[in-house]
Amino acid sequence: MRVSFKHHSNPEIVRGKLEEAIGKALDVGGGQITQLNYAWSGDSLEFSFAVISKTIKGNADVTETDIVVEAGVPMMFRPFEGKVKSRILGALNEMFP
Repeated sequence: MRVSFKHHSNPEIVRGKLEEAIGKALDVGGGQITQLNYAWSGDSLEFSFAVISKTIKGNADVTETDIVVEAGVPMMFRPFEGKVKSRILGALNEMFP
């Protein structure tokens, strides 16, 4: 799954807001999101977490103009991929109006 978003902001601010969003995702997940791990490697946020015992791994790359989120989606979650993309874009729109 791939989601691209133009942020029109300073990349350092973007990185801070993305990190804040990780904490909020745990709250929104209603206890369904577990085993969250993340680390920055330059301008790339590498992450992994489990949902219903299925691990999802990916990264969010920050450029001067864009945020590009890529994640492997387990087969059982593929029917929900459109909804997940929509929620990611909605969250990014709220963070970067």
